[in-house]
Amino acid sequence: MKVIFFAICLGLQLSSPCAQAEPAAAAPYIVTGDHVASAYKSYAVELTRFYGKLKSKIEKTAPDLIKKLSPEPPKITRPGYQILPKIVENEPAPPTPKDKFTVSKFSWVFTGDWMEKDQKKLRACEAQLESASISQLSEIISNYQQFDKNQKIMNGQIEYNRLWQNEIALRRANYDANTKIYKDLVEKKLAPDQAVQMRLAKLMAPPDSFLKLIKISPEHFVIEVEAVTDIEDKAFLDSFQKAIYTYWHISGGVEYEVRLNLKKISPLVLYVNEAPPARGDKIDLKQHVLRFPAGYAIVTSGSGVTHYERAGGRAYVVFGAGETTDSVIAHEFGHILQLHDAYLRGYRDIGASGFEVLEVVPDITDLMSAPGAGRVKAHHFEILIKALQARSPQL
Repeated sequence: MKVIFFAICLGLQLSSPCAQAEPAAAAPYIVTGDHVASAYKSYAVELTRFYGKLKSKIEKTAPDLIKKLSPEPPKITRPGYQILPKIVENEPAPPTPKDKFTVSKFSWVFTGDWMEKDQKKLRACEAQLESASISQLSEIISNYQQFDKNQKIMNGQIEYNRLWQNEIALRRANYDANTKIYKDLVEKKLAPDQAVQMRLAKLMAPPDSFLKLIKISPEHFVIEVEAVTDIEDKAFLDSFQKAIYTYWHISGGVEYEVRLNLKKISPLVLYVNEAPPARGDKIDLKQHVLRFPAGYAIVTSGSGVTHYERAGGRAYVVFGAGETTDSVIAHEFGHILQLHDAYLRGYRDIGASGFEVLEVVPDITDLMSAPGAGRVKAHHFEILIKALQARSPQL
């Protein structure tokens, strides 16, 4: 499973989380999800215990190998307030011909089966550990490193499935429309570039007041964005802003760029009459964002999955735990600019196991189509500039 596509856990007005009543707790996707999440917790404990045994064995019998082993036990990241993702490099984009599209599939069944297979391999390594030779220890270390890498992705997939399977259950009609587009692509009734244009044809919403168009010259356009954040990690905010400036700047015949005015607001100010959430606390995001001043884009934390959302008229990007990339950050910011996803999320009903979520990427080179590999293109700016000019015809 490519992490590049797992990163497509992003917002879309037609399929973004919304404030609707929760479905019955006995819904198949909830029951199966609870089972997989519980199994993951047990597996994580088992993996941590194995790490301790492996480290002890190496220290006693082959200390020269200790440098090959991670100095810390597996990191099981839990989402919560002020818990931010580690920013990692993008994986290389897979080669995809222009007339092709890519599909990634996610489900509780996939994650559960993958975990079960890794658990069997882990137990085989544990059985081998006591009498392992030095060469076998080297192989076991390599296996452990892969187990640890995999469990991070599994953890992310659990949060991903929690979010989007719930949305599919609540908004089936919208996802039925997406699934039809997917079927039209499969049956070649629709070309990938047509799908991209369909998705980007309109803004997600009329341009917010925090977006301002500045026309420096006929060949140079700037979009200013007024934003506010309660994130306290300066290094992360620096990386966030760098990603925006790096991706959302195009030079050529016409120069386009985004300028972000990011103001900080202390959690003590947001929660002026009560104690603010502690780091790692679970929060009600929709209530949390209503504490921010109106008229700004909001950048905050506390979700299981990094994504864009709207609540109470406020647009916000919320960061989850785990890992992300500069390109995913830039993609999320595209939603702050009110651009649609050009990829689409459909589904297949698999009965007692919930849903199989389908991520369909029509164009691997387009940032709003492929968050893990795409780039910002002139048409992204042109769509937004047209809408902003309609709002202020003098520009």
